[in-house]
Amino acid sequence: MFSKSDRHNLIPSLIPKLYLAALTICCLQPQSALAQPDLQSYRIVVNSDRDEINADGSLTLREAIEIANNTLTWDDLSHAEQEQVTTIYQWDASRIEFDFSEPVTIELTSLLPPLISPGLIIDGTSHPDYDPNSSPTAEIAIPIPVVAITPAPNQSIFRGLTISGDRITVKGLSIYGFSQSHQPTETTPGADIVVGSRLPLNNTDLKPYLPSQPPLNVDILDNWLGLPADESLSTIPSSFGVWLFDGENTRIQGNRIYYHGGSGILTSVDARGMQIRENIIVGNGLTGMPHAIYLEGKIDDSEIADNLVCGNDGSGVYLFKPEGSIQINRNQIKYNGRRVPSAAIYLIGNDHSVIDNQISWQTGTGVTIA
Repeated sequence: MFSKSDRHNLIPSLIPKLYLAALTICCLQPQSALAQPDLQSYRIVVNSDRDEINADGSLTLREAIEIANNTLTWDDLSHAEQEQVTTIYQWDASRIEFDFSEPVTIELTSLLPPLISPGLIIDGTSHPDYDPNSSPTAEIAIPIPVVAITPAPNQSIFRGLTISGDRITVKGLSIYGFSQSHQPTETTPGADIVVGSRLPLNNTDLKPYLPSQPPLNVDILDNWLGLPADESLSTIPSSFGVWLFDGENTRIQGNRIYYHGGSGILTSVDARGMQIRENIIVGNGLTGMPHAIYLEGKIDDSEIADNLVCGNDGSGVYLFKPEGSIQINRNQIKYNGRRVPSAAIYLIGNDHSVIDNQISWQTGTGVTIA
């Protein structure tokens, strides 16, 4: 408690602080925020399949990502490129869309910058030829993408997209062919999509971009990972499909995840609140980690539900010493364990729930609890 004299002396010292607090609150009002350049966001339309940054007549995916990240400025663009970018202010998030006269494959020559702009949407469904009713699969309808991302010939790139910001959505794309050279000292798996902030980096140039906290509320929706739009086998399979290094409340839904050297989905450090729903996960684990879904790290409040997990080389779902528990419900898990005989569902830990799954034609047990 303060004495009367203490309170009398304290009041003058508080006046500047109270004024500063009031000024801060006023500055947070929307009319003041309009003047802040770091709150700008954009609708960016990609109309070039090249992979370069150059002030010319068309806009590339690499340029679009750097514009969304605010690492490429308006003045860096040509007049023709500026016409592909609409500036949005206040609280809207940026969008990257695609406008081509035909389906397009973007062949990368180097690793793309990480996606850090909060709320960014990379929308392959925006292509004029995208048909939401074009699914070739009967079990779960997943439309055919018309925008593909893959390394250029003779280029070894270990990641397709790296997601490091909050509330980022990637949807309606085909992403395949991302793998690193097979070195025994490699610490960073290659993957079509990587979610994380605390990544072991081969490329130190990425470090300044990465936030210090795990990305929140990332959505990976309706993509074909490891699979070109013509359903052919990629000459170089991606190492992994989705690698969730650290990210909370990640949703992986409605994707075809096919033919990876390792797992279709794997987690490492923090995957709390993860939802893996309505995906078709087929033929993964061809040369490395054989399990379709491999989980370790923090997995509390997560769920694997309503997926088709078929023809993978190891377990359908494999848990390795995770922290927390997971629900595994209503999945079809069949014909797995082709290269490595193993349980359809392999559990380590406590309080997991396995309900209403259909398990058939597994080379090992249906469920193992270890």
